[in-house]
Amino acid sequence: MNGDRLIELSKRVRESKGTGQEDCSEFLRSELEVPAALEERLSIYGMLTSELQSHGRLDEAEAVIRERIALAPDMPDAWISLALHFSRYAGNTQKAVSAINAALERSHKCQFFDAGLSSVKTRRIVIIGV
Repeated sequence: MNGDRLIELSKRVRESKGTGQEDCSEFLRSELEVPAALEERLSIYGMLTSELQSHGRLDEAEAVIRERIALAPDMPDAWISLALHFSRYAGNTQKAVSAINAALERSHKCQFFDAGLSSVKTRRIVIIGV
């Protein structure tokens, strides 16, 4: 699989929605069975998470995010997705903050994130009065 394949998957999901097929989660799950590079698999996990969230299948979405984290625990982006999930869909600020802190702790291990977070990678976020 390559970047072109991800574009095709996104296009196919959009087209499915345009033809009345509302839930593309099974299609995306089947795509996870196809051998692919780690980055591409992580992208498909992200697409699946969004699909599940859009249909209110929040427990499944959280489980998919956690699967994504298990594949690449040192990549901050999945932790950020978990934080957003907790904040936006679960209304759990404390869990959201914990996930953001996990992302910050891992940011120094990922060159992509290190460039933009060098000044905050040792900081932690603390919510007071929540």
